Amino acid sequence: MLSVLEDAKALVHEYAPEVHTETLLVEGHAAAELVRASRGAAMLVVGQRGHGAVAELILGSWSHQCVLHSECPVLVIPHARDRS
Repeated sequence: MLSVLEDAKALVHEYAPEVHTETLLVEGHAAAELVRASRGAAMLVVGQRGHGAVAELILGSWSHQCVLHSECPVLVIPHARDRS
C-alpha cells in the first residue's frame, strides 16, 4: 500500500511540482480518518467511485461525509466514466 501512496505523490509532483503534498497511511474508518486529516489542511482531495445516488443512500459515501464534515475545502474527483 505504501507504494501506491508514493506513486500518487510522484504523479502530483509531476503535474504540479509547486503543490505541497502529504501522504499518510492510517487504519480506521475512511471517512472519519479523512475528516480528521482535514484539520489544519489547506485542501482535502478525494476520489469518488461513482456508485450512484441509490447506492450512496444504502452504502453511505465516504467522499460525501468528507464534504459534509471536513474542516477545509474538499475537492471530489469523479470516477473517470462520470467526468464530462
